[in-house]
Amino acid sequence: MGRYLPTAQTVDTDGFRAKWSISYLGRGYGQLWDGASSTDPAARAVLESAFGVTLLNAVDAYRETDRAIKYGVMFIALTFACSSSWAARGRRSRNMD
Repeated sequence: MGRYLPTAQTVDTDGFRAKWSISYLGRGYGQLWDGASSTDPAARAVLESAFGVTLLNAVDAYRETDRAIKYGVMFIALTFACSSSWAARGRRSRNMD
């Protein structure tokens, strides 16, 4: 977002940090204004000089729901398979006696 890149940036397990150093001379308006003057910058000029980051959601809600349903079905199927296997194993040991 914006046209300014950070001068320093680090990414680690806790997240990321970025530091910007921007001169007010690179903007189309002054550093201070009082709001009553005719030389105040237009709102568009201020918005165009904005900078920062835009965080993207890597997984949307539909994919999370789909994954939860699949894991739920898998959990139920594995539980049924284990219990069936355990029951069949028990029947075999009784039949051998």
